[in-house]
Amino acid sequence: QRAADDARASLASGDVDPTIWPVLKRELLDAKDNPAATLPDLERSKAIWEYCIQLSIKKTALRKQLFQGCMILLSVPDGVSALREVADKQRMQIWKIPSSGVGPSGVDMLLTMTRDCGIGLAELLDPVAEVLKSATFVSVLQARFGEFPEEARSSEVGLALSRVDTGVADREKRKLPTAPKPAKGIAPLQECADLADVYAEKYPSCRKKA
Repeated sequence: QRAADDARASLASGDVDPTIWPVLKRELLDAKDNPAATLPDLERSKAIWEYCIQLSIKKTALRKQLFQGCMILLSVPDGVSALREVADKQRMQIWKIPSSGVGPSGVDMLLTMTRDCGIGLAELLDPVAEVLKSATFVSVLQARFGEFPEEARSSEVGLALSRVDTGVADREKRKLPTAPKPAKGIAPLQECADLADVYAEKYPSCRKKA
């Protein structure tokens, strides 16, 4: 738990030290197998959450791994209580955590925080106007909305996000087809003909009438 104490000292200095994170991350990962015995107490957990939030603002590229590490804290009561006591939780900006890649996505984290920790959407997704700029996040959230507790779905923020049209599906439908690359020796005219056939098949109304 030395790294947790270092994180707390870094917060006290007024400027979070990013070099603490690799050690803190390793301690958190090592605690996964036996969280009750090895995870920090309430005060240290609060310091870890605050440290990670401030570091995620300073080093945005680390945001996903920072909060994936913090999610380990939620496996024990002190970690949950620590998150509940964190001020201005929207600073995490979990809507900016990508859905792709290894580990929990932003929507996964949001689900855990609302369903398992009892934290309201309004505390995590604010301002809604900023959340809406992350159309993919909102689209994934809408697809999984049924997994969220009723209180979250019926909240003002939940209703606003569930009704908005992100346009993600429409953009996928509007993607133009890509013509296959011609093999060696195919003349340019044949390449143009192949491309025309692709478009004609995709958009029959554009087919030249006799």
